Amino acid sequence: MPIPVNKDIQLEALCSAHAEQLFALVDDDRLFLGQWLSWVSQWEAVDDCRAFVKNSIRKMVDGTDMDLLVLHQGKIVGMVSLNLIDANHHRCQVGYWLSQQANGKGIMSQSVAAVVDYAFEKLQMNRVVICSGVDNSPSQKIVKRLGFTLEGVLRQHECLHGQYIDHQNWGMLKSEWQKLKVKPEMSEMA
Repeated sequence: MPIPVNKDIQLEALCSAHAEQLFALVDDDRLFLGQWLSWVSQWEAVDDCRAFVKNSIRKMVDGTDMDLLVLHQGKIVGMVSLNLIDANHHRCQVGYWLSQQANGKGIMSQSVAAVVDYAFEKLQMNRVVICSGVDNSPSQKIVKRLGFTLEGVLRQHECLHGQYIDHQNWGMLKSEWQKLKVKPEMSEMA
């Protein structure tokens, strides 16, 4: 179930055939991605990525998570995910990462906008949350650009390289998203 973002960007469900390509992308960008993502150091070999993909597929079948590859001009450049999907309370969390070479082109802003729209329109979510390290300015630029509201700081929320770091918790309600979508800059982005 691919999700088209625009003529150059597409979101595609993760499958076992992607494991080697995905591992190579992470391995090449290990230092860059590892600044913000604790799991990068756990992917030491392609088999670690295969285990992640297998678990990801199981969670997608269970309906709790949805990991999507971000393809730019047909090439994998990152991932965007819907996590902790709660159909009873109509809420989920979005996570994302992008290779260093693909940064600064609006790829992730547009991809996150598409997956947030998918969560609200197709999955009937009422609330979407994005949580990121307080020093992760690239991620904060995305949530601000998309109109998310800073709801608070989660103190010592993640252990990254042996240090506890705080996270900012950003939220968006379906009613807010629907109002934002009519703005010209949001329409062009999604």
